[in-house]
Amino acid sequence: MSTSLINVLVVDDELEILQSLQTNLELGGYFVKTADTAAKAMKLLDQDEFDIVLTDINMPVRDGIDLLADIKEKHGQTLVIMITAYDSMAKVLSSRLYGAFDFILKPFGDLSEVERVMNSATQHIERWTEVLEEVRQLKQTKV
Repeated sequence: MSTSLINVLVVDDELEILQSLQTNLELGGYFVKTADTAAKAMKLLDQDEFDIVLTDINMPVRDGIDLLADIKEKHGQTLVIMITAYDSMAKVLSSRLYGAFDFILKPFGDLSEVERVMNSATQHIERWTEVLEEVRQLKQTKV
C-alpha cells in the first residue's frame, strides 16, 4: 500500500506544529488535512475517512484524550497517534487505555520519530488490509 493511499488528519492548536507535520507527511506521500481544535477535527472525521489521526494531547477546550475517545467511539478503525511533551507522560499512558496506537514526543527535532511511528502505523494498516482481503476472498470461494 502506497502512503499516498493513507489519509492523515493532524490536530494541534500550534500552527507551526500543524504546518511542520503537514509538510513532512506530504513529502512522505501521505494525503494530509489539518485541524486546530478537537471540534474541527470531529467535523472532518464525520465528512471524510481518515486512516490515521495525529493529535496533540494538550489543547484548549477539548484535549486530545477526549478527542481520542470520540474517535474510537465513532471511527474505531482509525489509528490515533498522540503528540505530547515530556510533562504529559501520565496522559500518554492513560491514552493507551482509550486505544491510542502510539505516541510522539515534542519537540520533534529532525522528525525521525514521526517517520518511525508513521511507518509503523502504515505497516499496521497494510497488514489489516491484507487480512480483510483474504477473508473477503475466502467468503467468495465458499459461496
